[in-house]
Amino acid sequence: GDPAHRTAVAVTADGQVVYSSADRLYVASTRVDRPGPWQNMTGPATGPVNERVMPIRAQDVRTQLHAFALEGTTTRYVGSGHVDGSVRDRWSLDEHGGLLRVAWTQDGSRMITDANGETRQATRNGVTVLAERNGALVPTGTVNDLGIDENIQSVRWFDDFAVLVTFRQMDPLYTIDLTDPAHPREIGQLKIPGYSGYLHPLGDG
Repeated sequence: GDPAHRTAVAVTADGQVVYSSADRLYVASTRVDRPGPWQNMTGPATGPVNERVMPIRAQDVRTQLHAFALEGTTTRYVGSGHVDGSVRDRWSLDEHGGLLRVAWTQDGSRMITDANGETRQATRNGVTVLAERNGALVPTGTVNDLGIDENIQSVRWFDDFAVLVTFRQMDPLYTIDLTDPAHPREIGQLKIPGYSGYLHPLGDG
């Protein structure tokens, strides 16, 4: 009725992913540090690809999370926090009971020994629960190591329950119990060929 009558509040940051519940709006921004020291492979920069000077991939990836309260026609800044790693899209965030749940991916964050007996860095995924405390978003619990060496493809949230799909060559579908915010836990998984890009509930359970 009166466009000039409004309130505004902001955080100076990139807004790459936005998710809103009924009374909260979250803005996520993923920061990737500049690559580390340059690595001289074997030869001059003008040589073949395997002989060029290549930058080492940055490992310190962090996603900042900013929360705003939606109160009628006003907006109030609640606080900020972070998770280590990146979030795929807005479906990777969910608010329930005043808690923010975030599904994240960390590239090269775990050392594994693969089928060939080689030790290397691998990707891992997880879910972190954050609570609003004293003007900040504070982690209360995390479940780690979902889909080692895979990437998140889709996430579906059901109040105190979540289903998360990762993919590389097979499709691990993980079910996560979020009943206890301090101790989220994996309660099951299913591996099938291909991957699921969409998840939909059908009937009870």
